Amino acid sequence: MLGALFRTAWHIVQYLFHELRLFLHTYWIPLMRYIIAPPRYPVADFHHNIVIIGDDHALGVGDWVTPGEHPGAVGRLRTLVDPARANARGVAKHSWGAINRGVAKSTTTDWVPGVGKWYEWAFAAPKDPAKAEEVAKQRAKDVVVVVAGAEDARQGIEPVDTVRNLQRIVEKLAETHAAVYVCTVPNWMLGDAHDMLRALPGEGTGKRVLPSGLDKAPEDVDVRNITPEARVLKATVETNRLIREWIAGYGYQKMAKDLFLLLETQVPKIEFQEEKPGLR
Repeated sequence: MLGALFRTAWHIVQYLFHELRLFLHTYWIPLMRYIIAPPRYPVADFHHNIVIIGDDHALGVGDWVTPGEHPGAVGRLRTLVDPARANARGVAKHSWGAINRGVAKSTTTDWVPGVGKWYEWAFAAPKDPAKAEEVAKQRAKDVVVVVAGAEDARQGIEPVDTVRNLQRIVEKLAETHAAVYVCTVPNWMLGDAHDMLRALPGEGTGKRVLPSGLDKAPEDVDVRNITPEARVLKATVETNRLIREWIAGYGYQKMAKDLFLLLETQVPKIEFQEEKPGLR
């Protein structure tokens, strides 16, 4: 009896600790971003911006950030693509920078132009018409990476709506930017798990009963001896664990490298479009 109470108390302490850490971390990253972010949208000849928008993964939640560093994939991408940096991969001739516009806990709906509040926040034009024209010309040679969708399942957004939202976001961005990429975590697995959870005994009674086989730690469960429902839930729990490890380890580094591989062929094309008028 005392052992069970002790384990319950310990689990509560762990939960509170992780929630407090996540709360502080979620506010620490935007603070660091605010300190080092450019005062206005960078505009210059032969310069290009890579703007990353979206949810926690775009913001860099889970990354270890010290003052003066860019969180998440942004800082690593800057190192790879900007020719002025020592570790650059050598595909760019112009100046390249990356801008973090991620918002924690935001969904694809929050980024739909004219519907969500974050699209206008990230891409608001200056009130001065002259500066607005400069920014518009700059964006025509910039790249946007959309990292959104992972939060949708948690907040009850159906996968089909996630795809529809992403389409609207990308279509709008494509009107004003040189290239748009979508780098998102699909929510179909989480959606299936939510359906399984709703079908479990105890729904609506305030008491949830796990299927046979999930009454112990997921990593200790033998998948050969559990129900299909429990198999889906175990897979989801395991996926979440691996995602946490991925982010804490080398996740953002890998994300930046994958984005760089996509940009590798696009960068010379974008630069050529800016140089082309001078070649005539």
